Order: sequence, then structure tokens, then C-alpha cells
Amino acid sequence: GCGVSALLQERGASVALLDYRPERAEYLSASGIDLHQEGQWRKVRVRCSAQPAGLGIPDLVIVLVKAYATASAAETLRPCVGPNTSVLTLQNGLGNWETLQRVLEPDGKRESKILAGTIVMGAATEGIGKVRLSGVGPIVLGSPTGDHERAQQVAEELARFWPQVQSVEEVEAALWRKAIANAAINPLTALHEVPNGRLLEEPELRADLRRLVEEAVAVARASGVEPFDTDPIEAVEGVCRLTAANHS
Repeated sequence: GCGVSALLQERGASVALLDYRPERAEYLSASGIDLHQEGQWRKVRVRCSAQPAGLGIPDLVIVLVKAYATASAAETLRPCVGPNTSVLTLQNGLGNWETLQRVLEPDGKRESKILAGTIVMGAATEGIGKVRLSGVGPIVLGSPTGDHERAQQVAEELARFWPQVQSVEEVEAALWRKAIANAAINPLTALHEVPNGRLLEEPELRADLRRLVEEAVAVARASGVEPFDTDPIEAVEGVCRLTAANHS
């Protein structure tokens, strides 16, 4: 969340960060966010608050909390969601957009403003507001309920501030692709205490990575989703390369 908001802010977007911890929000507003990228630290000032009503009504809300906090985050951000506000989850995991829709659109009658997507980004915190980036890649987004015009409009707006943004119609496949990459990379790097890139350097780890990809792809297909239109192992290994220095 800190990394994405800081990058958007310094690239010209008007950003406000909503936190659930008042003391941290106050600290971030006063001190800014420190980003480490390409060997150097830099400071980015981002407006931050724990009071959603004071942030106004944005064009776009981006949800970047852990999946287990999605429901409570949705309740918190209600005052920020106006009739024309789009809500985009770029979270890891499956089921996040459904949770947002259940909380923010309980009647299910109006046109859904919920969008879903993925982001390739290696980021680690080194204290409050200190973020070390180890890879920043594309954003892929779409409308899981079929409002492709809304998705395209949001993608075009984000593309003004982010290097690569793509709107896709089959966004469920994109969500599964990210979940498969995480299911393969994160357990191995955590258990062996190695950065992502090491999985490609050690034959045994690379073999385990490939087996995990194959198993996760089988689960996706059993769920009715064909997640990749290219070789899935090559795709996940590509994520390892892009985020080679990242520690899960």
C-alpha cells in the first residue's frame, strides 16, 4: 500500500492513503514514505488519514490490505465510495472482489463498481513508512461482473501514472495466475529463507517450483479457469526474475 501510493503520488496522481491505525496515519502524514529503489532512498509525501470521511470522494479506491482484512477494510472505506467511485482490488489471493461486492453492494441490483486485478511488485517494509522495492511490473485489471467499459476507463486513467496497465475481459484468469505464482514462489522462499531469484539458481528448488506450478494449474483448471495462454512454468519463473531480490 505504501509503495503503490508513493509511486502514484510522485508520478503526478492525487493520492490519499487510508490507514486503520490513527497513530501510524499521523506519522506517515508528518514524515512521508521512504522508498528504496535502485540502490537509493528517497522520500515521498503522501496525505494519510485514519478518518475516511475526511478524505473526500475519490474517482478510484485501490484496496491493498491482506485478504483476511478485506471485509473490515470495505466497511471502513464506505464513506469514500461515491456513486461514481470505482473500487479496485489489487490484492493477492482469491475471493477479494466478491467480499468487496458483498459489503459495498449488498443489494446486488446496481451496476457493479468493483474491479479486480493484479500487480507485479516486490516490496518489503523496514519500519513504518520505509519500503524497499525489488521489482515493479505491470497492473492487469478487469471487471469480474462484465462492466468492461468501466475497467477500460480506469486502466486508461491509471496508465497516466503507471508504466504498464492492461485491461482484460478474463480477469479471473489473471487472478489465478497471480495466485499460482504466489503458491509456488512464496512457500519455497519462506521455508528455505532465500530471495525469489534463488529458486532459479538451485536445481532442487527449481524442480520443486515447477511441481508446485503444475499442481496449482491443475486446481485452477478443476475450478473451470484456464489461467495461462503461455507456458505456466516459464511465466512463474519470469516473476522470479522480475522480483529476484524480493524476500517473502
